[in-house]
Amino acid sequence: MEAAISGLGALPEWNRWITFCAQGEASEPDTYHFAEVRLLGEILDTAIQVDIPRITSAAKVPNRVLTRVEGGHYSIAGATPREAAQVLDALFRHALGIRPFHDEDDYAVGVEW
Repeated sequence: MEAAISGLGALPEWNRWITFCAQGEASEPDTYHFAEVRLLGEILDTAIQVDIPRITSAAKVPNRVLTRVEGGHYSIAGATPREAAQVLDALFRHALGIRPFHDEDDYAVGVEW
């Protein structure tokens, strides 16, 4: 996710939402759970209300990295690409219920326009 965010930030113009899709194990073995968040520059769109202190703590980033803005969105203004990726990972794992499969260390992520 860090590499994708770095690449997007280097674009001359970022004017479309990017969807980060995560896939992990659901509540039963060999079942899948999917979640997604959207990013437009420094604006983050989720399907849920975010507990900012919980997510920034789980992401191990300063609280200033994630703030609520109008329209039910969140801002990651001032976050480095690494911090932004850590926030997305914390959202997927701790707010959206994505978890690795029992024989894996991580979950799958895709990025699409």
